[in-house]
Amino acid sequence: MKIISKISLFCIITAILCGCSFKEINRNLDNSKKLRVGMNKEQVLNIMGEPLRDAAFHEENVWYYFVRINWYDGLYTRDECMPLVFVNDKLAGWGNEFKARFDTVAPVKKFTPPAVK
Repeated sequence: MKIISKISLFCIITAILCGCSFKEINRNLDNSKKLRVGMNKEQVLNIMGEPLRDAAFHEENVWYYFVRINWYDGLYTRDECMPLVFVNDKLAGWGNEFKARFDTVAPVKKFTPPAVK
């Protein structure tokens, strides 16, 4: 009897967590339809809300929003998120395909040695 109760409790908790995740996914996908290239970070923040800032894959000029469930582990992974890429504090584009193309053509910072006195 205890095993059945634990299984039932696990199923209920899983259903609740998945329900919350689906609401977040739908909200992020719906809000992303309002995005436009050239928006500043404040405009994007007003539309999308706070990005995932505590994720291990967080980048300063790439904001991530949860948009799909690949693993039912309660963690956010890069493949479950939509990246929004900013250049000079303006939205340059979004989505995994855009970020992949951007990563291949983004200018590489050149190292400038200090001036010799």
